[in-house]
Amino acid sequence: MTGSMTLSEAEALLKIRPPYSKKQVEDAYTSKMRGLNNAYVLAAGPEQDRLDREKVKAGEAKDILLNVSAAPPSPNPSTSNRHTKRRQSPPIYTHGPNPGYAGGGINTNVGPFDFIFGELCRFLGIISQFLNTTPQVAAIILGMSFMMGMIGLFGGRKSGTGGSSAYVLVLSDPVAQVYINGKYCASAPFINPLRIDVGGTVEFRFINPEYPALEQRIPIERERKYVLKVHLDEGTCESAEVADWEKR
Repeated sequence: MTGSMTLSEAEALLKIRPPYSKKQVEDAYTSKMRGLNNAYVLAAGPEQDRLDREKVKAGEAKDILLNVSAAPPSPNPSTSNRHTKRRQSPPIYTHGPNPGYAGGGINTNVGPFDFIFGELCRFLGIISQFLNTTPQVAAIILGMSFMMGMIGLFGGRKSGTGGSSAYVLVLSDPVAQVYINGKYCASAPFINPLRIDVGGTVEFRFINPEYPALEQRIPIERERKYVLKVHLDEGTCESAEVADWEKR
């Protein structure tokens, strides 16, 4: 691409007017690359090829303008020899593509934020092609998947749905309907222990139409086993923690 771009074309491409400093050239180039990278994500096929060529041109324009901004000022005409004054030839620029350009829609000369954003856009483009959808839809799917994973990982367990439970075996004489925290569970005496997914102080209520209802608040800890011996005729409830059901 030797000599393929003039100074005026470079200024028009990066939308910059003289006089300009090195920082102004760098800022104009970064802004141009950001716009091209964003457009690259939504493009496909020939349009991506065109954008790649635009990035190469932007790198060439940057080099041209940096050279001009770093060039020493022109000599004062009043101090030059009027008889030996020569017309200066326009500079010939032999710069090729920006050496930092790596292709693939990402230019490594941009800042860290732009680089990360560009890589994310590339990743969304790959995912969208794999899912046969648009990058916007792919971003929504990935975002929802990430949120669901975070909820599952850090959401914690709500009361009543924990993985560790307590087990209670109710032995009632006579038969009684068992309510736990106001919710009917089963009729006692139990054949098998009842799993309780709540911890702390639990309210038990035992009901038999022929006897007064009996209410009892019992502290229950998870991963423990308890035996409740209920005597409705006496209005008593004895609770005990056991290590083995066979030793109750």
